[in-house]
Amino acid sequence: MKKINKAVLRRLLALLPQVNPRLRCLIRHSKGSATKWLPHLVHEFMVAIDTNMAPAQLGASLSRTIFITLLLLFNAGLTIAAEEKIPIKISPLEPISTAYDETEVGDNIPFLVVEDVYKNGKLFIKKGVTMYGTVDFVKENGCLADHAEIEFKTFRVRNAQGKLSTFNSELLLTGLNTLKWYNPRWKRAINYCTMIFRGNEVDINPNNSEPVFNIWYN
Repeated sequence: MKKINKAVLRRLLALLPQVNPRLRCLIRHSKGSATKWLPHLVHEFMVAIDTNMAPAQLGASLSRTIFITLLLLFNAGLTIAAEEKIPIKISPLEPISTAYDETEVGDNIPFLVVEDVYKNGKLFIKKGVTMYGTVDFVKENGCLADHAEIEFKTFRVRNAQGKLSTFNSELLLTGLNTLKWYNPRWKRAINYCTMIFRGNEVDINPNNSEPVFNIWYN
């Protein structure tokens, strides 16, 4: 489980001085790891029920415990969602095309990492490193604007520490969303006009264009 935002922990500890000292200390020194403080929070909940507290005092203790649990778990969920996906900009190093069956399922296409990638504030993938994407799906173009498609789902790259990192991220290239990289421009114009009769091929050539795609590391 991901770490809880430290600012939220400090705010909770400041606003709730009545929290059991042992639990308060545990949350602070666990550095936000819910796997460490959550079992103890449940224990405090059960202890509060078993003790002979006055109804008002018991209600206040249970309310405080439930409030802390929900707020910390809610913040953990937001933190996980925020850290789940890290954007990576890549550019192909060789042509990607459905014309003449040039690109096929299983092909490993090299991409260039365009920008440094950071994870948890530390350099994760260096700019200029070659990343390989495996072609997972290829669809030929058809009639009536039925565009060709090439889909990548798995990528491999050496991270900044030199370790091979493999991750899944969907990158779908179609004859329509890649048309802006068709060069020369007259070819692009012709394809816009004729797509109603037959869908476009995926035809990306890094030698005459500079396509950049976004994928996500999670």
